[in-house]
Amino acid sequence: MRDASTKYSVAFFGRRSESRYLTHVIGQAARGNGGCLVITGEAGIGKTALLTRAADAFERVRRVHAAGTRFESELPYAAVHLLCAPFLDHLPGLPRPSRQALEAAFGLRPGPAGRHDELASAVLALLTAADRPLLCTVDDAHWLDQASIEVLGHLARRLTHQPVALLLAMDGAPSTPALAGLPRLDLAALPAADARAVLDRHLPVPLDEEVRERLLAEAGGNPRTLRELAGDTGGTHLAGGFAVPGRPAADGAAWQDHLRVLPRLPEETRLLLLTAAAEPLGDPGLLDRARRSLGVAADAAEPALAAGVLTFDAHVRFRHPLLRPAIYRAAGPADRRAVHDALAQATDAEHAPDRRAWHLALAADRPDPRLARALLETVPRARARAGLPAAAAFLERAALLTADPPERAARILDAARAHLDAGAPVHARDLLGGLDDTRLDERGRARLDRLRARQAVLRQDGRTAAAFLLDAARRLADIDPRASRAHYLDALQAALTDPVGDHLPVVRAARAAPAAPPTRSQVDDLLDSCLSLLTREPGDPANAADADAVRSLLADTASDLWRRWPGLGCLLAAETWDFPAYLRIATRQVEDARHDGAPARLPAALAALASAAVHTGDTAAATALLAEAHTLADATGATPHPHARLYLAALRADRPGSAELIDRFRQDARHRDRPWSVALADLADAVLGNGLARYRQALDAARRADAQPWPALTAAVLPELVEAAVRCDQLALARQAADRLHRHARAVGTPWALGVDACAQAVISGGAAADRHYLRALRHLAEADAILPLARARLLYGEWLRRQGRRAEARDHLHLALQMLTTIEATGFAARAAQELRAAAPGRGAGTTTAGGHGGLTAQELRIAHLVRSGQTSREIADRLFLSPRTIDAHLRSIFRKLGITSRTQLRQVPLPPQTAPVPGHQPG
Repeated sequence: MRDASTKYSVAFFGRRSESRYLTHVIGQAARGNGGCLVITGEAGIGKTALLTRAADAFERVRRVHAAGTRFESELPYAAVHLLCAPFLDHLPGLPRPSRQALEAAFGLRPGPAGRHDELASAVLALLTAADRPLLCTVDDAHWLDQASIEVLGHLARRLTHQPVALLLAMDGAPSTPALAGLPRLDLAALPAADARAVLDRHLPVPLDEEVRERLLAEAGGNPRTLRELAGDTGGTHLAGGFAVPGRPAADGAAWQDHLRVLPRLPEETRLLLLTAAAEPLGDPGLLDRARRSLGVAADAAEPALAAGVLTFDAHVRFRHPLLRPAIYRAAGPADRRAVHDALAQATDAEHAPDRRAWHLALAADRPDPRLARALLETVPRARARAGLPAAAAFLERAALLTADPPERAARILDAARAHLDAGAPVHARDLLGGLDDTRLDERGRARLDRLRARQAVLRQDGRTAAAFLLDAARRLADIDPRASRAHYLDALQAALTDPVGDHLPVVRAARAAPAAPPTRSQVDDLLDSCLSLLTREPGDPANAADADAVRSLLADTASDLWRRWPGLGCLLAAETWDFPAYLRIATRQVEDARHDGAPARLPAALAALASAAVHTGDTAAATALLAEAHTLADATGATPHPHARLYLAALRADRPGSAELIDRFRQDARHRDRPWSVALADLADAVLGNGLARYRQALDAARRADAQPWPALTAAVLPELVEAAVRCDQLALARQAADRLHRHARAVGTPWALGVDACAQAVISGGAAADRHYLRALRHLAEADAILPLARARLLYGEWLRRQGRRAEARDHLHLALQMLTTIEATGFAARAAQELRAAAPGRGAGTTTAGGHGGLTAQELRIAHLVRSGQTSREIADRLFLSPRTIDAHLRSIFRKLGITSRTQLRQVPLPPQTAPVPGHQPG
């Protein structure tokens, strides 16, 4: 038996009516009208997910869980014991016959267990002894021991007027009389739309639409089968629909089960099945033309149809998706080549040249330059049809068909790069591992270094990545100085955007880059600006010349410069407080990765966009972006940057584990010798401390972060240091930090920088000067749409006004600060605002975030509500916010609940406040 505490993590799609039914059954039990329900369906159809979803909907109902296993089906009363185990403390209080019957059944005393109906009565007495509604769920009930089934059958018929619900899930209909006549819910296949949603959730890479339809048809609406088809690598093994069906099965026993039928079929039938397995579209017409090319008789399919192996309708479908790879892998190489040749001859060269070239390539048994060229010519078409995974498969096959060693090596590099872009780093590693690099010239070796660097980045090993890129830059220094300077920028980006340690050796090496040519480019300006920024002494402010150069570069965020170096662009934008530029660069980075079908690039891009959302005050959007980044990182092996996650934890100070997360990250970074990661944790700790009014903690953390040789932290650390130092009465330290901040902000000159600077000046000032500085800070930050700094500035101003005895003015600013900070989930600072508001208005409440009539909507919900009111569909809103339509619908349900409405039409009639932060996504056209 699996332990009763087993928890499941599931992505749930569809099953709305079934969920409502289960909710009704459990709700009735909670009101004392219990009952039993047997949930049946084929393996993988979603019974466990349905049980879990229904159970999670009732927080006040206690749940006990058991599940049968094949290996324990002979142990009597195993399931009953597991369900009763949490309640054995009540055993002594039962009547003696019931107590002794249970003790005997559970092996706690010698003697017979008694009749099953008597045991069922004793079990019911035990389960209801706690006087609390109870939900008993039993999964895989078809594997339960017979004694447990008998007892549970009797128990099910005694629950009518008891606060107990019993849910049994099993494969197939009940075959035992003990469960006959009980209410039953049969789970059918998922509807087409929900099945597609399951496949899309687990397949974040493009897939040829015809292949997608064939996969959906073969899966038959079974969620587990759909997840298995996507696979552990997020679907990259499918190569967009062009890969040969040779991926090993997840269940070796099931693989063998599906193969047993083949030897009993005629040879011609097996050849026809192999042809169907090699044809990815499931096109009946194409299969028939290939059959004729092979000389296979028209009735060869009959034995397969009779055996249920194959089905012909709109698609040629196998009984189970595992049969396709099983048949293909069981065939010999000669037979595989023959069927691919037949499929090539049957494919229309004019309408599907990419598929014809693909089958011809798989039919070849030796290098063939003509076929290699044909594959390369159709790469753009394959990529347009099925994304980067398909392009990578074509490039790899073209390389294998290339005879000339140097040309073959160059094509392997092309294929490895495509596999990396497609999110298949293991495949790329294997390709590069077999490469003969002696066949490469210096340019080729530089490309190899760059690809190895990308693999290192995916392993989050920026030091190794930067070393490879420096090698590439040095190789090109004499033969291509421009390319060499660009590779030095690559090395800087690798060192700076991966939190793995010391970037200064890379900076020193980059200072030896070839001199810029007389005709300078943006690449030269970017390299010089980065080196100037990174060679300043820690804490030194920017100078006007540096700031002007950076502003000039960031003025055109649509430049191709930021396609290659988005990390450097975001770095420079953060250092100069140009968050509109940061947002545009990060947004484009996400859009490019989605457009290119490059899931390996998405986690870092989503994390960068999440950072922009955090700093612009849209913490709900940041949370959604980080959740997607986490999902994609699991599929591709990439690791998102931690800054946004740490900063969110610092803002959400009241959430369990915020401080622990920051401390755990810092300890791990110290253990791994990653000083930048330590500095990021210290910055988050400073924000957490200031939010919770733990100013000594904030001061110590800010001083540690400020001591790191990392100029890009200046913009974020110094405001925390100024506030904490003033609160700890270290005015000299506060003025020194404020002076550095002032010089830096004046050089930068953006409204955001000027607003943060004015706020810091206000904190260290007094009297009329402080008043002027605060008002100037509010004006600049409002102009910059800097929601989080603006809310914090209002909080500081309100606190100062209260101390000056100006209570009415203080209440106005504190009330606004409380609303803003609560909306953006900065709960630590919001608590400070609420406390100050109570102090400013003795005897009066601090107010709530529902003032204004928006029902406590989060920032993300408010944006979605406005977009719905503008007439946009869930899919359009999802595209705009980089979320799934399912997530948008979930937000809508929350919005409707909070506003007390039930439809989009009603939402258009509800007054809403204006949005408080820009949407991190597509801008309205």
